[in-house]
Amino acid sequence: MSFASAPALVRLPVWRARFVLFVFLAAFGVLTARAIVLQALETEFLQEKGDARYSRVLEVPATRGRVLDRHGDALAISTPVKSVWAIPDDVKASPAQRKQLAALRKTYGELVGR
Repeated sequence: MSFASAPALVRLPVWRARFVLFVFLAAFGVLTARAIVLQALETEFLQEKGDARYSRVLEVPATRGRVLDRHGDALAISTPVKSVWAIPDDVKASPAQRKQLAALRKTYGELVGR
């Protein structure tokens, strides 16, 4: 194959390349402006959407089945119990309130006051 038989390359007008470049730059500018508006100016909307997708409160009952021996007799049966708990370092209670808690727990005040 010789170079003489190869088809000649057609040269496109220069304005086409500039027009395509302008379209790409304009699209990039529009996307950048929209990102700035969403992330800097309308942050509450996106925060609410993110929280709605991430934060959910589900109540999952923690009941467990019975523990049986090999004859089918119940060794342990779980029963629903109401409980109250607190982190001792986070509790801000007066000494009188601590004594009330100790009386409720039927323990000594020193244990509650830790």
